[in-house]
Amino acid sequence: MSGKLKGFEGLAAIDNLLQTNKYREKKDQAQITHLRHQQLRAGKYQPRTQFNDTTLQELAESIKMNGIIQPLIVRSIDSVSQEYEIIAGERRWRAAALAGLEELPVIIRQVDDGAALGFALIENIQREGLSIVEQARALRQLKTDFALTHEQIAKRVGWPRTTVVNLMGVLELDKHVLDMLEKKHISHGHAKLLFSLDNEMQIKIVNEMIAQQLSVKEADRWIKRLHKADKPQATLEANVEMHALGQKLTKLLNRSVSCTVSGGFIKTTLSFKSVADVETYFSKLRGFNPE
Repeated sequence: MSGKLKGFEGLAAIDNLLQTNKYREKKDQAQITHLRHQQLRAGKYQPRTQFNDTTLQELAESIKMNGIIQPLIVRSIDSVSQEYEIIAGERRWRAAALAGLEELPVIIRQVDDGAALGFALIENIQREGLSIVEQARALRQLKTDFALTHEQIAKRVGWPRTTVVNLMGVLELDKHVLDMLEKKHISHGHAKLLFSLDNEMQIKIVNEMIAQQLSVKEADRWIKRLHKADKPQATLEANVEMHALGQKLTKLLNRSVSCTVSGGFIKTTLSFKSVADVETYFSKLRGFNPE
C-alpha cells in the first residue's frame, strides 16, 4: 500500500467499495465472467492465515455437486499475463482446486490497494471461521491502515464496540498465549482472564489452565484466589505451583485438596469425615511423590 489512508478518506474507501459490492442481482449477473484457476492469485490482504483441510474438502465436495454459487470478487494485477488477485472468495478458490474445477465465476472490480484491503478485511471478519487471533489482527489492520476509531470499526463490521475492544486486546497477550488461543487450546474467555498479568505469569497460568482442563469459570475463580492470597508477584507464582500440587493431591487422595501460599507459609486444606478417614488418607501420603 502506498501510504496510510487517513480519517474520512479511509472511511470513504471502505464505504464506497462496500456499497458497490452489495450483490445487486441484475447488474452483477451481467458482470460475471469466468477465469481459469491458474489466472487467480491469493489476496495479499487476506486476514485468514489458516485453512482447515476438513472444511475445505467439504466445500470441495459441495462444489463438485453444485458448482460455485457465489462468484469471487477479483481485481486485475497484470493485464499482459491476465492475472487477477482475489479480494473475496479465497476459500472457494482453494476448494475449487481440490474439486478439479478449471474455471471459476468471478466479478472483476477496479479498486486500489486501500479499498481492496478494507473489503477483504470486512468481508472476512463478518464470515464465520476466522480464529479469534485472525479477527483481532484484521481489526487492528483496519484501525492502523485506515485510522479508524473503535466505534467506526464496530459500525462497519456490525459488532458492539466492546466486542471490538476485547478482541483487539488479545494481541497484547504473550505470543505463547496467542498460539494456544489460535490452536483453540484455550478460548477467548480464558484469554481475557490474563489481561492484567505480565507475560511470564500469563505463560504459567495458561499452561496450568490447559493441563488441568479448567473451564472459564473455574479458571476465573482460581485466578481471583491467587490475587486475593497476596499481591506480590512471587506469591502469585508460588500459588500457581501450589494449584498444580493441589490437583495432584486431589487425584491421589480422590477428594478436593487446595494448596495456597500466604504469609510465607504453605496452606493445604482437606476435608475428613472421621478420625479413621484421616488415618487412611495420611497412610497414602507416605508414598506421595509430587513429581
